[in-house]
Amino acid sequence: MRILLDENLDWRLGRNLPEHQVESVPLLGWAGIQNGELLEKAITAGFLTSS
Repeated sequence: MRILLDENLDWRLGRNLPEHQVESVPLLGWAGIQNGELLEKAITAGFLTSS
């Protein structure tokens, strides 16, 4: 599973999920992007989403 951590979460949390592909908003260069645009980027990048 591909997991995206929002910018308010510490990227190191991903270390606790070694069986998943974990990325963070800041490390992807997406910090500061508003939720609607961020959701579109996440979907385009292949992250599963839920609302």
